[in-house]
Amino acid sequence: MTPLHLESILFLKVNRSYWSAATVRKVVRGTQ
Repeated sequence: MTPLHLESILFLKVNRSYWSAATVRKVVRGTQ
């Protein structure tokens, strides 16, 4: 795991109220 991945995961954990599984799915797929 790179430092960037670790930072991203920690950011998502801390800011859990701002995103959902559906949001992550949209980002991964590159859809709006």
